[in-house]
Amino acid sequence: MAVTPLPNARRRLIDISFAEALEDDAESGGQRSDELVEAATYWRRAGDHERARRALLGAVDADDGTGFFDAKAAYAAYLMLRGLREHADELFAGLLHSHSTREETYLSAACAYAHDGRPRMAMRWANVGLQRLVPHGFPRDFAGGDPGYELLRFRRSLRQRLGEPADALDEVFDQALHRGHELSEHIRAVRRQAGAPAADTPDTA
Repeated sequence: MAVTPLPNARRRLIDISFAEALEDDAESGGQRSDELVEAATYWRRAGDHERARRALLGAVDADDGTGFFDAKAAYAAYLMLRGLREHADELFAGLLHSHSTREETYLSAACAYAHDGRPRMAMRWANVGLQRLVPHGFPRDFAGGDPGYELLRFRRSLRQRLGEPADALDEVFDQALHRGHELSEHIRAVRRQAGAPAADTPDTA
């Protein structure tokens, strides 16, 4: 009689299948580095850290600087997660001096340091990233999807966890979030008037 897999075992099989599919796509697609970074996430979730490491090293080799993810930052974050702090710190230090224009570089580092219990380093990465991504200040219509938005979201959340009062950058994020909610509600209202299901409306915040 067949035995029904336990939920954790089923989840692991799904993660492995996703990781393998992403690695297959990486061989023929045009986003090899990004797909290998994503594959590494699923390998790690499945508990196969050696496959995760290999995927990330492959991503680093394939990263030409045009992808969404910064493969070296993702690898450094993985090392931090595995407790290899010294090596991770060295990689992050090099990235800090690279003046990356990818938000994921700074977000990966900030999240890694926050998870490692070093919130001040996490804050430093968020602030440096914002200075480099938005050097001339935030436009009045700044909103979700614009460069710096996810860093602002992370920074706001971290400051709240640290019990710090809102500052000017937190207010920029709060205003952008409010505009996103207003836009989502406007779209829902228009769709309701047109007879479209409100549930189909994506949240733009």
